[in-house]
Amino acid sequence: MIVEHNITLTGKSGRKRQVDVLITQRNKLHTYTTIVECKKWKDKVDGDVLDVIYAKMEDLNASKGVVFTTSGYEKGAEQYASSKNIDIFCVRDLRPHEWGSAGKISNIYLHTIAGEFITDLTLTAQMIPIVEEVPSLDDFKICLDRNYFDADQFLYSKRNGVRKGHLVDLLRQKHYEVLKETCEDISILDNGSENACLTIKRNVKFNFKNYDYRQLRLQKAVVNFDEIIGTMLIHISQSKFRLDIRDELDMALIVENYIKNQIHIVSKRNNLSDVKLSANLSDLLPKSNDGEEIIHEDNVVLKAFIDASVGVGEKIKTANDVLKKEKIIITL
Repeated sequence: MIVEHNITLTGKSGRKRQVDVLITQRNKLHTYTTIVECKKWKDKVDGDVLDVIYAKMEDLNASKGVVFTTSGYEKGAEQYASSKNIDIFCVRDLRPHEWGSAGKISNIYLHTIAGEFITDLTLTAQMIPIVEEVPSLDDFKICLDRNYFDADQFLYSKRNGVRKGHLVDLLRQKHYEVLKETCEDISILDNGSENACLTIKRNVKFNFKNYDYRQLRLQKAVVNFDEIIGTMLIHISQSKFRLDIRDELDMALIVENYIKNQIHIVSKRNNLSDVKLSANLSDLLPKSNDGEEIIHEDNVVLKAFIDASVGVGEKIKTANDVLKKEKIIITL
């Protein structure tokens, strides 16, 4: 490919033609030429400019015509240009939502969320002894450690006796649901302060009355449980990150193709010579129900949930900033 700027060529009519940019692509069989007009104007480009470039294309046997402008085009330009094999582009600054796609996010807050049961989990259950010596549920312990395993805590269907799952796995899933539900509406803490935190104490009741697999088969008894109750301590730790890709850019502009409805970012980073062309943003930007592009918001909050086996730590257990909340009921 050969790119030449501001050259003058003689057309087949004998007339001299000035071309802002001439792009020549050659292979073994063909030569493909594109002539480009660049218009940094205050006024919109009208049909006369398109007539001129089409005349140049015809006279110079050009394969393609292109117009770039910073001001836009008058009504009807798209249809005329498309009929003459001319692509028309507008070069402009990025809008806020397009910066989002380019990678500019002013503030990112990461909420790391951990939870731990600070009381023993108790079962509301019916025990059916299978020996004369009646066992007690007081010695029945539930541990959410990922390495913990107790064969007595497999779950069986109360209806037909089929075994499915393990109590610890079920409670680990419910543990995550409590964390997610508790923190769903919690936004930026302490007006965005770095390393802010919040500790929440919650009484939790898991209701299994409508769940088929709620039978445990111990060595001396069968246990049908309806509820599991405990108190959970939930800790939210906030970290703040600031990212602004504009600090690393020497140039960033939008190039919008009016014929093909494509939007690309053309950018160059500081101290680098390469100019990059992004993917088509029209395919990347999320759309609302009415088809409008969704604006990327600043102050994004990301939530990371810690596994149930990790817990919240001894220091947090004794924290004074505990917020008591109403009991929640999770129905399976």
